[in-house]
Amino acid sequence: MSSSGLSREEDSPPQGPPTAVSCSGSSSEGRISAGMDGLPFDEVRQIPPPRWFLAYYRNGRENFIHASQYLAKEIGTIPEGNLKKYGKEVLVRAKDITQARMLQHLPCSTDSMFETVKAHH
Repeated sequence: MSSSGLSREEDSPPQGPPTAVSCSGSSSEGRISAGMDGLPFDEVRQIPPPRWFLAYYRNGRENFIHASQYLAKEIGTIPEGNLKKYGKEVLVRAKDITQARMLQHLPCSTDSMFETVKAHH
């Protein structure tokens, strides 16, 4: 990439566990809340959507090639290796946050080949 300041941080794994504030009155509680006092609420990062999804076939529609074509039409290009057969389901990895949000809201109407799409943990 160029030096435009763009980063690929949405693809990077989390750097550590999130810090939790306990109600036990420990000394770390004061340090955590003191560090958060100066931050406006809208600067706190939101949790990104999951990257892996399981698409469950509708009965009689189990065809991996048609599934890959359907998903490419609905969410855009799927890089090689991001679409896998997973039993009687299809495992899909979103290439970016936009695709992840599209997969979260993929329409599963009665004429769709998928009955449901769920995040895979």
